[in-house]
Amino acid sequence: MGQTISQLTVTRWAFESMVTITGMGRDIAHDPCWQKTEAQRKALTEAQKQSCQCLGANLFRQCNFPGVRDKYDPVVDQPEPKKPAEPGDPPPQPDNPFNTTYRDDLKTYTNKVNAYQTAIQTWQQTFSTWKEKRGTAIASAEALISRFQRNQGAAFNVNVLGHWGKLGLLIGGMLGLLLLVQARKDIH
Repeated sequence: MGQTISQLTVTRWAFESMVTITGMGRDIAHDPCWQKTEAQRKALTEAQKQSCQCLGANLFRQCNFPGVRDKYDPVVDQPEPKKPAEPGDPPPQPDNPFNTTYRDDLKTYTNKVNAYQTAIQTWQQTFSTWKEKRGTAIASAEALISRFQRNQGAAFNVNVLGHWGKLGLLIGGMLGLLLLVQARKDIH
């Protein structure tokens, strides 16, 4: 019922034409990733999103959509924090239990393990913050686009001349109806 009524409104045809003319959403209309269902988009991996223009981190670099830049956080362009290298295997036990070299090697290895534990804790905090900020920025921008695409996605790429033709017919029909009603009123 709502679709039928919207076909008779003058503002629909003008609004959709203006959205297309301004280019708002053109990137989304031409991005194959946004032609997928919402469930299919959510199932895309980070690697698969690299080929999308307006999904994942690319949406801040390649997508021209109003409001997306407001969601940007510089952490999106920062590489993933590098995980510290593991300390390796402990030194092999010697045959001679009084070997002083082994004690020194074991002490060096213990220092490496302690340094690794400190570095891994720092990395975990850094990685967690990086992932949270990056994920929040991307998810917020994708949600903004998704909301518009769901509600006004049909207006992103319409046949403007066809819409203007429908608008002209609608206005002409309304004008004709007005003249008919007026003429009928004048007769009575």
